[in-house]
Amino acid sequence: MDNKEKNVAKYKLGLCLSNIIEENKKSGKVDSINSLRKLAASSGLEYAIVQLISSGKKDPQYTTLLALSEGLGIPLHKFLQGVDKISDETVITHIDKIEKAKKQLNARRK
Repeated sequence: MDNKEKNVAKYKLGLCLSNIIEENKKSGKVDSINSLRKLAASSGLEYAIVQLISSGKKDPQYTTLLALSEGLGIPLHKFLQGVDKISDETVITHIDKIEKAKKQLNARRK
């Protein structure tokens, strides 16, 4: 696996987490995991780690994936199926949006 493939895989995981949290927000259930902070608390992971994973900047270990899936109340295999459903094209579009936003932010600062 080359670096580009690794980055795509990390972003897929992050997008999957974001999608699950967004779905939970829309459900309106009080006890749902609808934020990264709630996910960190329910999984026993540090918020900073969860944030890095959700932004595609951290490649988690297997035990971290287990903690995330348990924190979300989703079996690991179903969680990973959600990751697999995200296409490479979706990830590339997401990365392009992030890069464009960074460029715009940097242009405003100058």
